[in-house]
Amino acid sequence: MKKLVSGKSYGFLVCALGALVLLGACKQIVTETVEKIVTVYPGQITKAGHAAGDILLDDGSWILKANVASLNTAALGGRKAVGVLAFERGGKPYCVGLQIEQSRKWASDSGQGFDKDISALVWKGDAQGGSESLAALKSEVTDYDILCPYHAFQAAEQYGADISYKSSPTAGTWYLPSIWELIQVNGEKAAINDAFAKLNEIDNTSYPDDTVYGNSYWSSSEMPVVAAAWACDLAGDGPIPGLKSQNLDVLVMRSFDY
Repeated sequence: MKKLVSGKSYGFLVCALGALVLLGACKQIVTETVEKIVTVYPGQITKAGHAAGDILLDDGSWILKANVASLNTAALGGRKAVGVLAFERGGKPYCVGLQIEQSRKWASDSGQGFDKDISALVWKGDAQGGSESLAALKSEVTDYDILCPYHAFQAAEQYGADISYKSSPTAGTWYLPSIWELIQVNGEKAAINDAFAKLNEIDNTSYPDDTVYGNSYWSSSEMPVVAAAWACDLAGDGPIPGLKSQNLDVLVMRSFDY
């Protein structure tokens, strides 16, 4: 009789099944506390006149949410949209990028970071941001640039090569958001979707994505479980666990100025 699973593979499967059980437990715990966490660290926008769903343009000006519905090519006047306002932290606006990178792994199962515990990236239920996540990852692994095993991080790092903001290229300034940041996006997805849809209506080549709704996105936040990281399902489930080698989508983020 043929042996269906080798000893090594069997051991991996047992570990994987155990991880899935823990993933479910972690998801339940976090789902129960997300409301409390968002209340403590709300990320609300305090700048007068601004709101989630505002569109930031490449010259530093804004199309306010109240004017998004009537936005047209003439109103843009040759300016390009750079991002959509999602939340505020420390008085600075944080915007999501306008193109979704599809089907990326957090880490390939051949990468050092797949089953490595990177403590600086483990979400502790606070308002931890993702802007320093790439540096934290690179400090713990030596294979970041080898055979692209960290696709989600690399997609965020490369985003913006053809995008300018106040005449400066934005490549390398975008990052993979933390799970707290994606929770903020999830809470404002209706306004963000309105902005995406309007930009897509105006120019579906420059702005090919008409919604962030319905996709699951990687965060830069690890879970306290081997080979697992947090993702966020913007179709309604909110924070969800994910195996790092899963293919999920990437929504990038960066801070700007008002």
